[in-house]
Amino acid sequence: MRLLGQYIFKPILKFLINGVKGVVMWTLRQIIMFIRFALPHAIRLILSASWWTLKLLALSVISLFKGLVPTVERLAEYWQAEALAHGFPTLWETQLYSTFRVLAVFTIVTGWAILLFMAYVGANIATYLIFQP
Repeated sequence: MRLLGQYIFKPILKFLINGVKGVVMWTLRQIIMFIRFALPHAIRLILSASWWTLKLLALSVISLFKGLVPTVERLAEYWQAEALAHGFPTLWETQLYSTFRVLAVFTIVTGWAILLFMAYVGANIATYLIFQP
């Protein structure tokens, strides 16, 4: 019985343990490589989204003080000038301006919704911190 365990079961068990260790090490290497290669892109995505959100919120706050219509018209004119400068056909200039006006309204209203959400969450957090038991 001892020969059976020494010459058959021990090598099989050693083979299985080495196989499991190999799979675990390969998995850990893959996870580390994924983190190494994906982390810069994830950080860039987060920073880019934060920058666009900050610009959106600034635009919404400006529109609160200057009014919706002047801000929408100025933004649509700016976007139209940028599109025409980058080669958009001038034949569709009026349609482009109308489209950008609608897009500017949606952009500003989205910024207002984000501001409202941030104010609501901030008020809830402040209430919890002030009146916690």
